[in-house]
Amino acid sequence: MKAFVFSLEKVLELREFEERQCEIELGKAIGEVTRLQQELKKTAAQRVIYTQSRYDTSNLESIRAVEHYITRLDNQKEKYITEMASAELVVEKKRKDYEEALKQRKVLTKLKEKQLIVYKKEKNKKEEQEIDDIIIEPLI
Repeated sequence: MKAFVFSLEKVLELREFEERQCEIELGKAIGEVTRLQQELKKTAAQRVIYTQSRYDTSNLESIRAVEHYITRLDNQKEKYITEMASAELVVEKKRKDYEEALKQRKVLTKLKEKQLIVYKKEKNKKEEQEIDDIIIEPLI
């Protein structure tokens, strides 16, 4: 009996490739959200530092400069929040794409497994038949 050959092997390989690509894209999107979260934390920490330093000086120019910097940090924070919302939408889309690719790959993997089980059963049955023929032939 010839070796097992899954007729859709190339399609399965393509689906596995697509799944890996979707996984990579999801990782990149999650990385972007993480980067934005870090930037947001850094901006918040700087705001806390400069808010406290505002009360440590009595120079009007220094106070004005600190106030402008705090306003800039607040604007930066809003920008990061907006970017993070967009990035999280991208993550959700990439996650759905990955889940779909995973599902498509699993369908073919299960089909391959079922066909392999059927192949093994047929192979075992044929081997048993051959053994029976070998045993019965000398008796005749």
